[in-house]
Amino acid sequence: MAKVATKDELGLSCREAQLLLSVMPVREKFTKMRPVERAAFKHYLHCHLCRGLGLAKILDRELSCQEALLVWAKNPGALWLHLQSVEILIEECAVEHVWGKFRVEETEGIRGYDQSAACQQSPCRALWSYWQNVPMSSMAGDGADGVIGELPFLLRIFQENDFSLEPLFKIQKERMAELLENLKKGKITISPGHYHSMPELVGEVQANVEALQQLALDLANPPLVL
Repeated sequence: MAKVATKDELGLSCREAQLLLSVMPVREKFTKMRPVERAAFKHYLHCHLCRGLGLAKILDRELSCQEALLVWAKNPGALWLHLQSVEILIEECAVEHVWGKFRVEETEGIRGYDQSAACQQSPCRALWSYWQNVPMSSMAGDGADGVIGELPFLLRIFQENDFSLEPLFKIQKERMAELLENLKKGKITISPGHYHSMPELVGEVQANVEALQQLALDLANPPLVL
């Protein structure tokens, strides 16, 4: 996705962009959108006023914590750093839900994601804290340890909050199939902002297997309720 809005995109007023966004499918990929929809999406990403409103208000749709975390699970990595790779409206909704609204221009000393506007519920704060503690080797967001451990971490969060595990298992199955296929081909895969080395591919598979084993043990031996 282009970093700078084109003449056509700048030609959209905020009201026009917001009206278009409000009726667009939230799960449609950027490449499948009509030109005017792509223009509205780009307008939003680079407009200080529209960003200040936030997608939740423009779309009149607030994601639940479970919905937001599932979007993060499907896009391994530091999702808030991937402004230029966001291709689906719901991805930006999930980023804003967990990380806060993005301030394009400095306001009250803040430029970038304003975390005071983020969800304060414990599942989302847990994911925020998780990524805050992941060492990043660059601003590209290539925190290998974070990518490797994100799905196992989310499994625990879903279990602790009694969220349905079925959709997360589906995402995990798809992710493991991708990793195993890449291992089979000897191919280095790419997560948004990060190239996986072969040892990291193996490490992510191992971390997910261990997480499932721990989940099975927890379910077989539930804590005693006094």
